[in-house]
Amino acid sequence: LIMVLFFLSMYTATLLPNFGIKINMIQFIVPVIAILFYYIGHILPFIKKNYFIGIRTPWTLANEGVWEKTHKLGGKTFKISSLLFLTVLLSSSLMIWVVLGIVILNVFVLFGYSYFIWGKLKK
Repeated sequence: LIMVLFFLSMYTATLLPNFGIKINMIQFIVPVIAILFYYIGHILPFIKKNYFIGIRTPWTLANEGVWEKTHKLGGKTFKISSLLFLTVLLSSSLMIWVVLGIVILNVFVLFGYSYFIWGKLKK
């Protein structure tokens, strides 16, 4: 349901200018992405190990414990990221760059964490 609402809002954002309604696309999209990230952060710790959805690094797929710990941290980082997205709305000049930076930081933290936990368990 959240994904359908996400894509519906993206579709609406692209249609509004065609009807003469001027909107700031970034200020419209960032809160929607924040809601999506919060929802992903909420369900991430409950996802069982699989090859289709989740944080799928070689290390999370190799070990169930690494999968669970990485997804537990991922749930927290996604929720924190969603809250940071909403604070970025206050300064619109660098909004897209801050959002991209937060997403990239999220990727590096979770990728590094899964490798670190895997290496610790391997020893």
